[in-house]
Amino acid sequence: MLKSIRWLATIVVLTLGFTATAAVPANAADIWYQIQFRHNNKCLDLRHNNPGGEGVAGVVQQWTCAGRTSTNRGHQLWAFDFGSEGTSARIRKYGTNKCLSGNWGDGGDVYLWDCDTSAVWTGKRRHQGNPDYYHLMFGTASNLCLDMPNSSWWDGEIPQMWTCNNLAGNQHLTWFP
Repeated sequence: MLKSIRWLATIVVLTLGFTATAAVPANAADIWYQIQFRHNNKCLDLRHNNPGGEGVAGVVQQWTCAGRTSTNRGHQLWAFDFGSEGTSARIRKYGTNKCLSGNWGDGGDVYLWDCDTSAVWTGKRRHQGNPDYYHLMFGTASNLCLDMPNSSWWDGEIPQMWTCNNLAGNQHLTWFP
């Protein structure tokens, strides 16, 4: 029940874009999610579960979603660490102090990097349903989204930054505990 409340609070904050201090438990960042692409139901994954070293990027890819009992599930777990404004979050990789980051511009790299203020993402709901789907927009004012090149279905494909659009499911994501 508590996990459901935390998950719902995270979605409310990302959807409505307001601070919901009373609704979001202090340890909401301790909830780990798999992030899934809508077009192929594959999950955001850390290649070889290697986050990189100090100042060294970790390679992010898509991979078939691991089940709850899979030993590889840790490769696909992420937490949303919200800023004080409650509308954007660092997306931190399970078991590390590394966050999802990227380079500006269409085709820019998406990778795991030391958590800092530049590794901030904003969720914007694009489809209401069961489940809801979101754009993950880089920064707080960009029009760049996490994107899967050419709507790829291949395990191991590396995501990129691309101008946000609502036409293709390769930018629509959902997350679940």
